[in-house]
Amino acid sequence: MRRLFSLVLIAMFFVTGCKQDTALYDEVMFIHDDVMPKMRDIHSNKKQLQAQLDSIQNDSIRTIILNQLSQLKKADDAMMDWMAAFSIENMDADQQKTYLLSQKDSIIMVRDLMLGSIADSEKLLAELKQSKTPNTK
Repeated sequence: MRRLFSLVLIAMFFVTGCKQDTALYDEVMFIHDDVMPKMRDIHSNKKQLQAQLDSIQNDSIRTIILNQLSQLKKADDAMMDWMAAFSIENMDADQQKTYLLSQKDSIIMVRDLMLGSIADSEKLLAELKQSKTPNTK
C-alpha cells in the first residue's frame, strides 16, 4: 500500500511538473505568437522610411530617419536572433524551467523593442506626411 501511494505521489509530481513547464512554454510561445505578426509592420515602416529618406535633402531630418531605421532593424534582428536561439531540446525538467523563465524575459524585451520601434516609426511617418518637418524633441 505504501509503495502504491509513493508511486502515485511520484506520478502526480511528475505530471504536475510537466504541466507547469508546458504552461510556461505556452506562455513564452503566446508572447512570441502575439508579436510575430508585427514583423510585417516593421518591414512596411522600414520601406516607407527608406522611400522618405531617398527624397529628403535636410541633413537633420535624414539623421532622424536613419536613427529610426536603425531602431526598426534592431527590433527585427532581436526577433530573428531570439527565434534562431530558442530551443529546449536536450534539457532536463529543471533546466527547461530555468531556460523558459529566462526566455520569457527575453521575448518580453523583444516584444517591447518591437512595439516601441513600430510606434515611434509610425509617429515619424505621420509627422513626415503631415508637415515634411518632424518635431525633433
